[in-house]
Amino acid sequence: MATILLTVLVVSEIANNSMDRITLNYVCLLYLGAVIFHIVTTIDTFKLASEGAFSMDERSRSFFSKAKGNMMTGSFIYVLTLLILIYFHNDYTFDTFMGYIIGSVLMYAVATGAAEFQLLAYCRFKFSSFNKTWEQHKRETPRYQKKNKKSKSKRKA
Repeated sequence: MATILLTVLVVSEIANNSMDRITLNYVCLLYLGAVIFHIVTTIDTFKLASEGAFSMDERSRSFFSKAKGNMMTGSFIYVLTLLILIYFHNDYTFDTFMGYIIGSVLMYAVATGAAEFQLLAYCRFKFSSFNKTWEQHKRETPRYQKKNKKSKSKRKA
């Protein structure tokens, strides 16, 4: 989904024969960078989860670890460099350049957030505690049990 804007820009420029091969290579490098970024953030997220970083106790940490921070800094410099090179090779057209900026931000943001979604999907299929319905959750949670007992006693009276 996040690659749609960049794909539209590339396909429309190829159709108009207005994109040179160097710009196409830069856009491919943007895609490749996002894939590598996604793989590294996914591995880091799963590693943090295995260490208990997302638990509710004292081991809990932020989603953004030091490795993710370093990766984000490096990818920011990488994307900025590629975007500047694309700008120079596209005859300094600002409208197209803004499309590349928005597309890159979307693509890298989704690459970051998708790692957490993959962890959630993995846990949902791996652990039965993630497959509870809302009614099961209400029955098993103490604060809802108290409310349910109060409402049942009011109905009986």
